Amino acid sequence: PFASKAEWELASFLARSSMTMKDVNDFLALQMVHLSILQFYNCLPISFKSAKELRARIEILPSGPQWQSQIITYDGFPTKSSIVLYYRDPLQCLPFLLQNLLVKAHLELIPKKNFRNGKHFFGEWITGDGAWEIQVIFLPRKRNYHWLKMV
Repeated sequence: PFASKAEWELASFLARSSMTMKDVNDFLALQMVHLSILQFYNCLPISFKSAKELRARIEILPSGPQWQSQIITYDGFPTKSSIVLYYRDPLQCLPFLLQNLLVKAHLELIPKKNFRNGKHFFGEWITGDGAWEIQVIFLPRKRNYHWLKMV
């Protein structure tokens, strides 16, 4: 719903700011803002003219999987208030992340092993033994996976 990366950055900044809708409208009415966008980013003018239009565009953005919660209790460890675990279903998150072009390029889905001074060096989860073990469990045995990159 946004015409360019520069417009998205502006929209994101305005949405996250503590500015009121009137402040956003006043800001968007400034000629300097429009001239700066045209001159420095060499792109189309801002396509939303008010805070209401901006909010409407933000509302149509995909929101991703819904947050869920669960109260956690642990026998023998009393707490003054409940411990609430907030989470999203990973099986719903993965398709959402793979469809997001901004995120997709940064996802590492292929297990790899890093070595430093001849020893296995662990960094991100994808460099650990667990990623390799899951890969072996889920890959069917009778297929040709010549395209699968093993590092």
